[in-house]
Amino acid sequence: MQRTDFFFDLPEELIAKFPAEQRTHSRLLTLEGQSGNICDKHFYDIVDLINEGDLIVFNNTKVIPARAYGKKSTGANIEILVERITGEHTAIVHLKSSRSPKEGATLIFDNGYEAIMKARHGALFELEFTSEKSVLTILNEIGHIPLPPYIDRADQLSDKERYQTVYSRIPGAVAAPTAGLHFDDALLDKLKAKGVGFAFVTLHVGAGTFQPVKVDNILEHHMHSEYAEVSQEVVDKILKTRANGFGEEVKRRIMVGGYLLSGENAKVYYNKALSIRDDMRKALKKVFEDYDFIIGPTTTTTAYNLTDPMDDPLKSFMDDVLVIPVN
Repeated sequence: MQRTDFFFDLPEELIAKFPAEQRTHSRLLTLEGQSGNICDKHFYDIVDLINEGDLIVFNNTKVIPARAYGKKSTGANIEILVERITGEHTAIVHLKSSRSPKEGATLIFDNGYEAIMKARHGALFELEFTSEKSVLTILNEIGHIPLPPYIDRADQLSDKERYQTVYSRIPGAVAAPTAGLHFDDALLDKLKAKGVGFAFVTLHVGAGTFQPVKVDNILEHHMHSEYAEVSQEVVDKILKTRANGFGEEVKRRIMVGGYLLSGENAKVYYNKALSIRDDMRKALKKVFEDYDFIIGPTTTTTAYNLTDPMDDPLKSFMDDVLVIPVN
């Protein structure tokens, strides 16, 4: 599988730099798995596409202000992007600098916070902050929301709210599970009133999601691991939802987010990893067997050639509707 298989044209002027004023007013594209019909809607129309008894699986990770700026002791500027917090005072980070700091070097951040570069792990750096405050506390004080690179602007105060799902609970992600950004509290209340069930897993999206694929054969690309947590209660809910249906009234399991579509997490609720390096097609095939309805970003269809389902072998695994926020 070649990197060129995933190339597509994305005009700069079609990339939204700011979200819609209201979360649910983003545009929505629906693809019917059985017929291949495509329809333009708004995200608030999703209430009509989800049935009583269906189960929606959300990712309740919370984006942390993972980007911070500082200087080396020489005065040279640095920028870090936290990959993951590994302890009360330690973190693994991506680091931009004119020259990489050596082991033992002191890095100085805003408000006088300092960190020692303890070790290098390939492209990543291990830092230990010297303050009595925790890494998360320091980031909440001086950090910036790590907007994705295709949103070419500085972060703003409003991003702390809008680049976050309304149901985020567990801090740890450095990128938002973007499909979930389109839900607001009122829409969730409507779905609950309709008899739709909710389940929550935690998958902390890592900085690896921003890293470009540089190798021609994508199976040679190194994927950073991400922390995922799934309770037995969620496992039972998912299995019970399918079992409760019969005939044409089979209850559907609905996955929110392209991150849950990734190879490593295709079968996340069984607490097993299915590596992207094994076979992306197998991973995607398993996703469509295990879920009946997916809410994901537009690039889900672009990257996996689902916009023309009649020509794609995954067509037979799409039981219902693929719903894609496109704004």
